[in-house]
Amino acid sequence: MATNDQSIKTLAKFLGFSWRDANPSGAASIEWFDRWVRDRDPAMKVRILDYNEDDCKATRVLLDGIRAMSEGV
Repeated sequence: MATNDQSIKTLAKFLGFSWRDANPSGAASIEWFDRWVRDRDPAMKVRILDYNEDDCKATRVLLDGIRAMSEGV
C-alpha cells in the first residue's frame, strides 16, 4: 500500500470511500460552522452534517480495511 500520508481522508479514499463534498477538510468544516453561526443558512447546516456523517462512514471503512488486513496475516 502506498499513500502520501496516513490521514483518514487519504487512507479512506485509498480504500474506495469518497466524501460528498468536493473539498472536505476539518479546517473547511470550521469555516462552514462559523458561517452557519453567523447566517443560519440551512444549506450550510446540511453541508456540515453531511461532512460529519461522511467522516464517520470513512472511519468505518478504515476500520474494516484494517481488520481485513489483520485477518490476512
